[in-house]
Amino acid sequence: MSEDPEIYRFGEFELEPRERRLRRFGQPLALTPKAFDMLVLLVRHAGHIQSKDELMSALWPRGFVDEATLTNHVWQIRRALGDTAKTPQYVETVPKRGYRFLAEVSRDPGVSPTLPPPAPIVAAPPQSTAEPVAAALLAAGLPGGGPAGSQSSWES
Repeated sequence: MSEDPEIYRFGEFELEPRERRLRRFGQPLALTPKAFDMLVLLVRHAGHIQSKDELMSALWPRGFVDEATLTNHVWQIRRALGDTAKTPQYVETVPKRGYRFLAEVSRDPGVSPTLPPPAPIVAAPPQSTAEPVAAALLAAGLPGGGPAGSQSSWES
């Protein structure tokens, strides 16, 4: 489920399945792995009902899961999105059927613009060990702290 190269945007949120990231205004939000996978399924099919059976078989293909587990994951999604069952903006419960993602979703390929591209790694130039030693000597007022060949006032 995480092979999706697209970024889904809805409201103030970005969902990046490949990187398993959900962000609000660029700030990461935490979801459990199954809740994240459920959100991806709902967002991919925005505007359409995803039946409870479809969700359960997609998320738990090898096992039996009761509806309470499904309901708990929907609750986690709503909490992360600041949504409620009573007045949903994102996840609507369709009684006796399943769930529908309500918000308008845009799909963008590529990299999320909210994150800056990684900075190139540049090696620092090698530094002579004499420079920090000379600086320390100069700061302490000891001989050898000045430029090569210079004399301190106490040496004259």
